Amino acid sequence: MRVQAEAKRQEAPRQRTLMPCNFRASGLLSNESTRQLRSMHEPFARTLSHSLDLFLGSPVEVKLVKIDQVGAREFSAAMASGSYLVPFSLLPMQERVIVKFENGLLFPLLDLLLGGPGEPVEQIRELTEIDEELFRSVTELIGAQLERAWKASTVSVTAMASVKPALTGQLFAMEERVVTLQFEIRLATTVSAIALILPMSFTNGLVRSHGDAGRRNEVHANARLRFRERVLQCEMPLSVDLAEMCIPLGDVVGLEVGSVLNLRTPVHTPILLRVAGHPIFEATPVRRGEYKAAQLNCALKCEV
Repeated sequence: MRVQAEAKRQEAPRQRTLMPCNFRASGLLSNESTRQLRSMHEPFARTLSHSLDLFLGSPVEVKLVKIDQVGAREFSAAMASGSYLVPFSLLPMQERVIVKFENGLLFPLLDLLLGGPGEPVEQIRELTEIDEELFRSVTELIGAQLERAWKASTVSVTAMASVKPALTGQLFAMEERVVTLQFEIRLATTVSAIALILPMSFTNGLVRSHGDAGRRNEVHANARLRFRERVLQCEMPLSVDLAEMCIPLGDVVGLEVGSVLNLRTPVHTPILLRVAGHPIFEATPVRRGEYKAAQLNCALKCEV
């Protein structure tokens, strides 16, 4: 009977758990990955603010405001014709990222580069070759700060020549997703936006390397803490004595039990507390209950 009951249980169909699947969410970054991107690029915004402030000689504030994930085709279709796009190469990877500037930001930046007050212009025009060369100094500065922010990925970030919005399809595969980081920038009387566009393949590697670096730092910090605890448990030789002195050999030769040796040192001369032979404090001999002790008077400047 027991064998038959067991056979029936094995023949009974197993219940399957069905979960709804949203194919549009496939390949999206997790909330944890988005938090890592934010923690990586908020310091980037602060350092970029400081660098532009020093470079332009005018107060600049850059702030990360939003992180989005969209399809590359959707991003390319929504690109405004007046946007100024600068691709950055990532070596040794065969990847490209894009920094998008609004035209309303370009001319105040150029005005500051030329020593002006950085006021916005009413009529937008195409950038000349001289404008492009001047603006290259700003994109190179951004590339240096991106390389610093992405140091865990060990990539070299180099600014390239600007491209037209219609040519973004040459930089990203239209079937893949891209991650856009929206930054607000304030300078002089202008408030505008900068966007950093990353391919999903690079973003995933960036998040992974940043997480690995964080874990390595945590392991290193824990190792340092354990090492410190073990060092604090070590026993170190300690002595309390007078500084180096010279005594006539004749005084030493005549010593015997019960003799008093004249050290030829004033009574108020402090003694030295030494740890492993290194003088650390000046001290005065005292008594604490039934034990000899040393009262520390002042610290000595020395290398231990």
